[in-house]
Amino acid sequence: MNFVSEFSPAFVPAIGWTIIHSFWLGTICAAVAGIALTLLRGTASRLRYAVACASLILLVGLLGLTFVMEWKIVPGKISIRNPSPMDSPTDAQILVSNAANTKLSSFEIAGTLE
Repeated sequence: MNFVSEFSPAFVPAIGWTIIHSFWLGTICAAVAGIALTLLRGTASRLRYAVACASLILLVGLLGLTFVMEWKIVPGKISIRNPSPMDSPTDAQILVSNAANTKLSSFEIAGTLE
């Protein structure tokens, strides 16, 4: 049993994309915090400390939001339109497809249709 297999199929891609997005999110948060701290250079240290803490909390919140948004995108489940009943194959089509893939004889195919 694998550690990763214990999670849903969307977990690993969501973590991966969150890590990738963390690079540019962290860069933007650091740039904004750096500009704010430069502008606040002559103010009280408590205010500068609060701005730095707020930027870190904002980064963690943005990463959490990114993870939740990526978690909702399940690979292979995205469809552009609503599927209609005509899109799904019938039982006969599945049997014919399976027979073609397994190269059964005509006698064996006739036996599966009964």
